[in-house]
Amino acid sequence: MKKFYGNHWIFKENEFGINQNIINTYFSPNKCLKDGLSYIKFDVKVSYDGVDEFGPQSYIYDLIITYRKGCVLYEDIWHREYWYHGDDDDPYVIQRAYPCN
Repeated sequence: MKKFYGNHWIFKENEFGINQNIINTYFSPNKCLKDGLSYIKFDVKVSYDGVDEFGPQSYIYDLIITYRKGCVLYEDIWHREYWYHGDDDDPYVIQRAYPCN
């Protein structure tokens, strides 16, 4: 029986579809991991950019997803930015994917 991830934050914090690329990549429509994947872990790193006398101009989010496919452990890095001037609706896009072993 596959583990259900529908209550995971990746689904719950998907306003404007910002996580939809990630969901489509790793999860099946029933919100379980896609066939062939047996483990998944999410780490978010937040930094900022464009600091002036009023503070940062944007937040930079890097979402590092570690997962196992077969016997190989992979790490994908997804990226998005939130600019203070405008909507926070830009989706995550993949920056880098590579095997860890």
